[in-house]
Amino acid sequence: MLTNTAILKAFSAILIMIVTASLIFNMIVLVTFACIKRRLTFREVLFVSIALSDLLQALLGYTVEIVTTADGYWSFGTLACQLVGFVVTFLGLVSINHLALLALDRYMTVCHPRKTERIHKYRINAIFFALLGWLYALLWAVPPILGWSNYALESVKVRCSVNWKDESLAGKGYVICLFVFGFLTHIITLIFCYYKIHKTLVKLSESNPPLDDTGASPTPKLDPRAERTYSRMVFAMIFSFLIAWLPYAILSLWTTFSPTFQAPIVVELSSALLAKSSTVFNPIIYVFYYKNFRKELGRLCTDYCCGLDESEIMPTEGQEPDGQPEIT
Repeated sequence: MLTNTAILKAFSAILIMIVTASLIFNMIVLVTFACIKRRLTFREVLFVSIALSDLLQALLGYTVEIVTTADGYWSFGTLACQLVGFVVTFLGLVSINHLALLALDRYMTVCHPRKTERIHKYRINAIFFALLGWLYALLWAVPPILGWSNYALESVKVRCSVNWKDESLAGKGYVICLFVFGFLTHIITLIFCYYKIHKTLVKLSESNPPLDDTGASPTPKLDPRAERTYSRMVFAMIFSFLIAWLPYAILSLWTTFSPTFQAPIVVELSSALLAKSSTVFNPIIYVFYYKNFRKELGRLCTDYCCGLDESEIMPTEGQEPDGQPEIT
């Protein structure tokens, strides 16, 4: 049977791989979007914001845990524990906030295209929505620092997070509010959005949109196939996030309302490790689903790795202009 020390060493080794992959993949995403010569689309601004959040989470939150799990104890003091707990909570909330925003954007684009066209016209709107995701996360990550609950060592004594074992009424109240307003409401939003998106896309694929008096469609033309593919990409991002974070969320709630409950160290560390792996998923999903990202990444690799100038590269047949993001 493995000892706790051996388990912690294994956890540290796996965490090194997750952090390394997260830093490399998310940096590739940021560099790729930064090198796009056209103006970023609404959704791409949100992608950049998520990648930045995941990169910072791995860099500022998880690197510390590599050291503490290898040592077998927390060696950075109480203040560092508070800061790391805050950073991980804050950036985790930023990620799920952005996923909810992406789902809402999908819902508006598919179900209310005319209104969405006006919103997407100005990039400042995308920046505003991304900033909203960061500010809402800050709203729920700051209270433990100000005295509503607190950040503390978890039972394995190598990582810091919300004090799930706080038995005070205020402590339990914070956990309930965090779960409801930082997780459950987002799940409800995602379910609602994708239910409406599915219904609209089915209707769109079965019938042609009505024409107005001039013979034109009264709503912006949507490509059902492209919208369905992009919706699948956002759904994959959401699904991977939930798969990663749901076990940790359930275990944390169980710990809060069953103070005597003590999860086996393997279960506790595995749920935390799975949650941390969420920072790796999104860049992989972009490569599989977002054709425009693949095209720009390929162009970047060709320019800088092969030493070719962009003007030397002949556009492939059927390639969309830069201003029109490809989805499939």
